[in-house]
Amino acid sequence: MAALIQGMPPTSPRPVAARRFLLPDVDLGSDSWLSRREKEMRRVDLGFSSGLLAEQVRVNAAYVREVARHRENVSLRFYDLPNVHRVIITDNVAYLTIYRHARGHPRSSRGGHRE
Repeated sequence: MAALIQGMPPTSPRPVAARRFLLPDVDLGSDSWLSRREKEMRRVDLGFSSGLLAEQVRVNAAYVREVARHRENVSLRFYDLPNVHRVIITDNVAYLTIYRHARGHPRSSRGGHRE
């Protein structure tokens, strides 16, 4: 994540204009999507103790907030919606990971290289 946030990608001739991060809201309580997802994960992964997923989100949010204090082109927002996919886009590659319903781990991943 550091390379994405800190500056231009190593192969890019110019910096990226904006970096926007969207993370699950950890402060919504036991009825939030994140809490429901954590309960699902605990059923299939014995390492998922209560509060672990929320703590991982908090750590990532703290990192992004600290960088955003020093870089005006970094922003962070929170949501309470099911996470059905992940998109990562750089200057050279785009990845789409579609999460399948009720599975403990994403199984479909598609990547594309831009020339």
